[in-house]
Amino acid sequence: MSRFHLNLTMLRVLDALADEGGHTRAADKLGMTQSGVSHAMRAWEDLMGGPLTIRRGRGVVMTPLGAAVLSEARSALEHIHAIGHMRPDLAMTGHVRLGSVASAAIAVVPRALEVLRRQHPAVTVEVIEGTDTEIANWFSEGIIDVAVSMADLSANARLLTKVELVGVMPEHHPLAHLRALGPSDLSRFSFVMSASGCEDAISCHMSAAGAALDVVLRIRDTRALLAAVRASLGISILPSVVVLDGADGLVSRPLDPPLQRSLWLDVAVGATGAAQAVADKIGAVAL
Repeated sequence: MSRFHLNLTMLRVLDALADEGGHTRAADKLGMTQSGVSHAMRAWEDLMGGPLTIRRGRGVVMTPLGAAVLSEARSALEHIHAIGHMRPDLAMTGHVRLGSVASAAIAVVPRALEVLRRQHPAVTVEVIEGTDTEIANWFSEGIIDVAVSMADLSANARLLTKVELVGVMPEHHPLAHLRALGPSDLSRFSFVMSASGCEDAISCHMSAAGAALDVVLRIRDTRALLAAVRASLGISILPSVVVLDGADGLVSRPLDPPLQRSLWLDVAVGATGAAQAVADKIGAVAL
C-alpha cells in the first residue's frame, strides 16, 4: 500500500481472530461476515508486507509478525476503550429546576451551565433566583431539585466556598481612596441595601460596631442595585463575586473587620442523574 491505512475494524478483527482461532468464529464474535474478516486480514497483509496468520488444522495461528502486531493492536484497543469512557454521556436527558441566590446566579451558575451544555446537551435547566428564605421554602416543598444559597438546607449540604462581602461605590466616591471600609465609614453615606438575602448579615456587622446605616433604598435585583450605586444614589455592600472592579465606573473595597458568608449546595433526596450532573458542575466551578 502506498499509504499507511489502519482502521478500528482491522484492530478488532485481528484481536478476535487471535482469540477464536478461525475466520468463521471471529466473524460470529464481531457480528461480521466471514468475507469481511478475510478482507480485513488481507488489508493487514498489504499493510505489513507479509502474513499475520497461517493455517493450522481447521483454524489459524499467529505468525511471529502477527504476534508482534497483535500485542500493539491490543494496546491500541485498550487506549481506544479508555477514550470511550472519557466521552460525555450525550444520552443523559432531563429537566432540572435550580434555585440560586443572586450572587451565585450571576457569578457561578452561568459557568457551570456552560460546561453542562457541552457535556450533556440534552439536559435543560430552569434557574429560579431567590432569597435564602425563598430557596429554603422551594427546596423543602420539592419545587426545586438543586439549591445554591447562603444556608445549609439539609444534612447533605455541601459547602461550596466562602464569599467575601465588600463595599461598592462609584470610582470617584469619597470612600474610594480608602484601602478598607470600617462601619463608621459606611454610616456616613446614603446606603442602598440588598434585599436578596444579605441584609441580616450586614445589619449584624454594623450593630456589632455600634453603627447604623442610612438606608435610602432596598433593591432585590443585584443588577438594578449596581445601577443605583452607579447613579450615585448610595453605596452598598455585596458579595465580591458579583463586583468587577473598574467595570462601568464602580470600585469595591474590603470591609474592616471582614464579613464573609458561606455558599452551600444542596441536592434533593432521590434527585435524577441530570440534577446530580448540574450539582457536580456547580461544585467544580465554585472550587
